[in-house]
Parts: sequence; structure tokens; C-alpha cells
Amino acid sequence: MNQYIGLPYRFGGRTLDGIDCLGLVKVFYREQLDIEVPDYLYSMKFSVNDCAETIAKGSFDGNWRLVDDAQYGDLLVFRVLGLPTHVGVDIGEGLMLHAFQGRNSCIESLDAWSHRLAGRYRWRTR
Repeated sequence: MNQYIGLPYRFGGRTLDGIDCLGLVKVFYREQLDIEVPDYLYSMKFSVNDCAETIAKGSFDGNWRLVDDAQYGDLLVFRVLGLPTHVGVDIGEGLMLHAFQGRNSCIESLDAWSHRLAGRYRWRTR
């Protein structure tokens, strides 16, 4: 897990050299879960904000399903300024991995973000 901590934030970043919240989800899913999450930001011409909001509405591409139970690797969508515009990954034990604008990627307690949680999603093939 240490390879994902302290990565510099870079909007649109998709590598360990610079990463945004969706990029971190993509890298984590590929390396830890062997799932190739589409790069919605580039392939669909959405911004990260649009992607998170659309996943939260359950109307994206059919790969994500809303779940209630917590499981390692779940995609977490959070509201920022009232809109579902941020994503992170549940890594168990009440913790999440995420990259937030202006900060390096980190692990944080889900409790600190629980009031912002818009939904918990699981890739359909898991």
C-alpha cells in the first residue's frame, strides 16, 4: 500500500509521478484488483467531477453497482461543496486511499469523510 502514499497531486494524472483521485482509483484497481477501469476523463470527455457525479447517479456505463456493505476495494464517491465530485478507495479497517487537490495522496479515516459520502460502489465483476 505504501507505493500509493505521498504521490503528488496532478489534475488528469494517471501515473505514480502525478495523480488525481480518478487516476489513483485506476492505478489501484489495475495493480491490486486486476481490473482495468476505463479512463472516463479522456475516453468519455468528462471531467473528474462529471465522472464521480455520474457514477453516483448510477447512470454511467453499467460497470458500477451501488452497495451498502463495506468491502475492500469499493469505490467511494464523496460530495465536495455539496456535489459528488471526489472518489477514493476503501482499503478496509475504516480507512480509504485518495488523492485530493492540493495534497499528496494519502490514507485517511473514513470517519473524517463520512458526512460527505454520496455512495459506495462495487465493480460488477467483483
